[in-house]
Amino acid sequence: MASSTKIINVLKDDSFAEILALFKSTPAGEVIFVLPKRSKAFQKEEHFAVLREAAHEVEKTVSFLSSDSTVNELAQKHNFEILLARSPSKPTSQKVATKVAIRSNPISVVNEIESFYERPLTQETAEPEDIEEDFAAPAMVAPAPRRMDEVIHAAKEDRRSVKISAAKEKAYPVEVHHEAEPADADDDTLEDVWAAEAVTAPRQPARASLMSRFKSSSKPAMPRSRRLLYALGGSGLALAMLLIYFNTGSAQVVINPAVTQLSFQMATIAGDNISAVDLGHLAIPGQTFTIQKSVSQTFTATGSKDVAQKARGTITLYNKTSSAQPLIATTRFQSADGHIFHSLTSITVPAAKNASTAGTVDVQVIADKIGSDYNVPAGTFTIPAFKEKGDTAKYAGITGVSTAAMHGGTSGKATVVTTDDYVKAIDALTAQLKTAVSDEAKAETAGLKIVNDTDVAIAPPTSTAVVDDAADTFTMTLSGTLKTAGFKESDLEQLISAYVDSKYTKDIVPEKLTVTYSNVQFDTPSSTLHMTVSVAGPSYTKVDQAKIMADLLGKGESQISAYLKALPGITSANVLLSPVWVRSVPRNSAKVHITVTR
Repeated sequence: MASSTKIINVLKDDSFAEILALFKSTPAGEVIFVLPKRSKAFQKEEHFAVLREAAHEVEKTVSFLSSDSTVNELAQKHNFEILLARSPSKPTSQKVATKVAIRSNPISVVNEIESFYERPLTQETAEPEDIEEDFAAPAMVAPAPRRMDEVIHAAKEDRRSVKISAAKEKAYPVEVHHEAEPADADDDTLEDVWAAEAVTAPRQPARASLMSRFKSSSKPAMPRSRRLLYALGGSGLALAMLLIYFNTGSAQVVINPAVTQLSFQMATIAGDNISAVDLGHLAIPGQTFTIQKSVSQTFTATGSKDVAQKARGTITLYNKTSSAQPLIATTRFQSADGHIFHSLTSITVPAAKNASTAGTVDVQVIADKIGSDYNVPAGTFTIPAFKEKGDTAKYAGITGVSTAAMHGGTSGKATVVTTDDYVKAIDALTAQLKTAVSDEAKAETAGLKIVNDTDVAIAPPTSTAVVDDAADTFTMTLSGTLKTAGFKESDLEQLISAYVDSKYTKDIVPEKLTVTYSNVQFDTPSSTLHMTVSVAGPSYTKVDQAKIMADLLGKGESQISAYLKALPGITSANVLLSPVWVRSVPRNSAKVHITVTR
């Protein structure tokens, strides 16, 4: 129950991990840790910090009962409540007995107390001496006791012999022997005096007044219907208590399996053609991707030398005629300002597709002469040969346009592109390209693991200038392609778990493993990713929780300890029985919870 209080008795050698597991698993809203003089679990301050965070997370309050001043200081430092230990006192009917299992082995069975103290106890609180005084009326100042001769003033010859029992028992009549009544009417009778004392003196707890010992009257008998009602009520209460006794028990079982360190490799494949995790072929499902990206940047040339160089550039030819036009290398092209350039290769200009769509083709050209005069700006070009032959239709229908200025034409001292300039440009663009491809891969493969996002196939660069070209700046473009297969990490974890189970008969916790990848290659024909998966980390002895549950049901404390000690591959175990009167594991499995700590 969330509002109950539970005590966890911490033994000297209990580890903090075990204590923390028990703390998190208990449903109580308040937990009291009872510590021995020296406790391994609470000697480090970081353990108190971890416990504080855990208590905040599960919204529980924590108190400590310890005689160790260091523990109390650390607990107070982390805002935990410190309980005062009871000092020795007289026995009380309301003390709570707590049974602590002291063990010499890692198997422990302890009882958990739902309520520790029924009321706060401080050093000023006096414990009652006996049951009668627990129910005593509020204390009153009693008058000084009077002697018998202060009550009865009788002559020697007229004395009464009265015998009064001091035993605690019901009131009974006592016969008074006398020869004659006193002649003095002013003297008080024995009955009158003690009756007055009963009025003035405070009532003592659990003791009949002296007057009741002299009266012979008895209480009237209780009606039968009321006695029957009380009997039925008592029987119902007893039955309810029995039901609570036998039905409120629960057991928390915490098992720590043995740990074995593993280190192995798996030659694994992933691809579209694999539909499910396949332990036999060490294969997992995958999804193939092809990602292409291009990056471009302008760089500054740093070289200098005497050069005599012709300008170069690119012209786009447009054919508006209905026939394709072949052009040989060295074909002349004339700029709008009259500068002549020659084509470097033979080309064919495609015919127009229709009246509004001309055929196009690009051609590289070089200036007719050296010098910077040929670094002409972007503009239109014509083919002089068509005009010289008088073929006005082709002269007007086949023309060229440059979108960038001709460059590189120089004579004399000039800035040129060095080898270092060119290599640095390629390196810078390569890094940019790989980053762009990796970002694109992450965007396209959301939720999938990509292990070779930097294995980009890079095409040769294109540049407006090459090494030794005269140019103040040059623009380089780099393109690359990534072909890979992405896969779910959960599928790989399932494969690793199945592999460890089949080869080592162990369990794993994927989050505690270190997984690395090497020899990653994508096979294009089969669209399959090949990789070597290296795995290192802890594995744990397999624990059959269902069998342990079935075996523990109904077992007593000694049987529990013997059973858990006999389990192979178990380093330690704890069984927490609750409430305090429970001495065996419930037979109802719904009230037994098993936790395997890994």
